[in-house]
Amino acid sequence: MGKILDAFSDEQLLVNVVIEKRSPEHQKYCEQVCTFLKELEEKLNEEQNGLLQKLLEAIGNEHNCDAQNRFIRGYSLGALMATEVMEERDKFLIEKDCT
Repeated sequence: MGKILDAFSDEQLLVNVVIEKRSPEHQKYCEQVCTFLKELEEKLNEEQNGLLQKLLEAIGNEHNCDAQNRFIRGYSLGALMATEVMEERDKFLIEKDCT
């Protein structure tokens, strides 16, 4: 079996990026999130901060579920596209009748 399939079957396949350089736009948004979160934590009381943390966790969980579903659908679409291409691979071969 291939290395990727082995890793996948052993649940050793790393699908989340560990080290990735963010784009300038992505970095800007991350910094905004940190700034706004700090501001809110300073202004909210303990109970409100607890509710904020629960909200952020729920948003993160929803985002992760959505990202997983989009990955699965995108991967499936890619596999279907590859199948479609492979079904037409003979059109690239020279037919013996034409030579």
